[in-house]
Amino acid sequence: MSRSRCSLSRRHVLSTGALALAGLSLPGWAWARPDLSRSIEPTIAKRGHPDYRFEQFTRHKGDGRYRIWLAIPKGTPPEKGFPIVYALDGNGALDDTTPTLLSALARAHPPIIVYLGYDTDKRFDVRQRHRDYTPARPGESMVDRDGGPAGGATAFLTQVLDHWRPELERTLPVNANDRTFWGHSFGGLCVLNAFLTRPETMASFIAASPSLGWGDALIPTMARQWHPPTTARPSLWLLKGGKEHTKTPPGAPAASDNDVMDIFELKETLSERAPDVAVETTLLPDYGHGQMFTASLRMALARVAGLDPTPWGTLESA
Repeated sequence: MSRSRCSLSRRHVLSTGALALAGLSLPGWAWARPDLSRSIEPTIAKRGHPDYRFEQFTRHKGDGRYRIWLAIPKGTPPEKGFPIVYALDGNGALDDTTPTLLSALARAHPPIIVYLGYDTDKRFDVRQRHRDYTPARPGESMVDRDGGPAGGATAFLTQVLDHWRPELERTLPVNANDRTFWGHSFGGLCVLNAFLTRPETMASFIAASPSLGWGDALIPTMARQWHPPTTARPSLWLLKGGKEHTKTPPGAPAASDNDVMDIFELKETLSERAPDVAVETTLLPDYGHGQMFTASLRMALARVAGLDPTPWGTLESA
């Protein structure tokens, strides 16, 4: 296990009341329903940071219009290269990456951060993420409740893992044994899909508030039938908020919530299938679904850098 990975043997419950003692809190907007119309400009990539440099790319694939940002530490790379984090919903993730967080990462073991976003100035592109992050059964054509395309996760993961990742890493000082994949909600679902079907591609998978009810609970079904890899042994970190009232976001075809396993049941299922694969769960009891986007992202980046992730779940925007 790499030096940035913590022990994954416990179930964690983190209290935001306790974290508030450190004088930290989520920004006010994060406690409400996300404002999908809010612009992320000017981003930290444009404002700049003393410890990180940024690069930006656009990519087109079929109907997809993507924007990818790289945050690259300015310091000297370690002998084995920097750890690297791939973050879904890259627009919102970039918007939630504060100067304070980047400075803390730089003082520890800073990762390269790849923000996999869409070619828009908004925090989220709802229709494209529905299409790209949701799985489908082989040969099945899926739409969301609004009639938009869905079920394209296999094609999206192929594009990210087999094409963009090698292209991006070719010129970067990356530790190929220290890759992390993070996502929230449908993004968390996509991360779990990658964990179950492409486990050799990352050392660590972090899925926050995954939409486990999607497609008649397809991912839980896949987990029950999972054949663990014979060589790769990635870790999995599952997080959720205690005030999440639904297990699947609005607009998603889902099984009844009463029939959907939660992250703790998912851990039990995966551990039964592969006892030697490290699976950890964390509950943040005072957080709702939208809040978990910001909290889990910052906790994930802190952990990869070898920091205690706990206080970063409520870091105030600078």
